[in-house]
Amino acid sequence: MGSQKMKNSLMFMMYTDSTKNNITLSPRLSYDHSEPSYTSNVNITILSGTGISNNQMVINAMCENCRSWKGGEIDPTNTKASFIWANGPTESLTSDSLTADIKMHADYGVFQLDLTQAVGAAGVPVIATTDSSGSKQISYKTSSDGMVVAHAIFTILAFVAIMPLGVLILRIFKSPKWHGYNQGASFVIALVGLGLGFGSSTEYNRSKNFSSAHQLFGIAITIALAGQFVLGYMHHKVYKKTLATTKLAPIHVLLGRLVIPAGILNAFLGFPLALESASDGPLFGIVVAVVIILGAFSWWSRRRDEQHTMAIAARGSELGYR
Repeated sequence: MGSQKMKNSLMFMMYTDSTKNNITLSPRLSYDHSEPSYTSNVNITILSGTGISNNQMVINAMCENCRSWKGGEIDPTNTKASFIWANGPTESLTSDSLTADIKMHADYGVFQLDLTQAVGAAGVPVIATTDSSGSKQISYKTSSDGMVVAHAIFTILAFVAIMPLGVLILRIFKSPKWHGYNQGASFVIALVGLGLGFGSSTEYNRSKNFSSAHQLFGIAITIALAGQFVLGYMHHKVYKKTLATTKLAPIHVLLGRLVIPAGILNAFLGFPLALESASDGPLFGIVVAVVIILGAFSWWSRRRDEQHTMAIAARGSELGYR
């Protein structure tokens, strides 16, 4: 309340408690368009009638120290006081903690209240649900955490799909040129994913300090990926001139064998940080499918090379007897 935007607003967040039979009410302050933080300067007293009925949460509460706060205030004589509201997402949050981590809202809006009508006898007010006098809806919008979703898509695409494809291109189709194009594309996509990860991290209290395992591991993996890309480019440049392998090739290959599984593992660390642990299952299924496909193609490639070698040896033996 106190503004048409999140910045400098005092908010009251409610979610089901650990028993799922009652409500946790958390007063929070927001100083930007990011996750609000719990404030202990606002005192809340829960009153009778609070609870969950027919899947609807109802809060009756008395608030103290609510007329002014750091960055904002509310005037009880204002006939057009601005308030904001937000819902969702659909996944239920159950916690007794006043500082529980939350996701971005699914929809939100702005409304106005005539605070001069917010008067009456002491105690819990009886309000007719059909009476909308003194209130006015100003706006309604839907939203989604697009940056987090895009971060997941770009990084998973790079490490689970494009990089393994690069292995097939080199080992099966014997094309260093297209392998290089593939590695360049995967590196750029991974960098975009890293940038999106940095951007989305600033929106949440749990990630804005960049201290989680997922974030630190992701930065290290991207640095290793950059090194692998540079080594591969340098090796290919020398190889084109000399047609001889270099000392850089084994390091490039070793980094690839470390970076790809490390990137995949880091995706499983990322979903819990985004409060999306349920996505670990589908990702595991995709990874298993990719491993099976790679294994099948690798087996076929080895068989093909063995048969080719045997055929050459057989032709050599025939020539030796002639």
